[in-house]
Amino acid sequence: MARKATKAVDLQQFLSEIEKRSYEIYVDRKSANRHGDELSDWLQAEEDVKAKYKIQ
Repeated sequence: MARKATKAVDLQQFLSEIEKRSYEIYVDRKSANRHGDELSDWLQAEEDVKAKYKIQ
């Protein structure tokens, strides 16, 4: 089965976006007084950024 080509993403930019999104998630979680942790924030940020670039 042929895989759909994805646009190349610079690794440093990709990680920087995950870091920024992770912090946004952390701030939102704390301001809403929701339970969670840094790992959960990072994993959610990773999913969000992957979706942005249509990476599976």
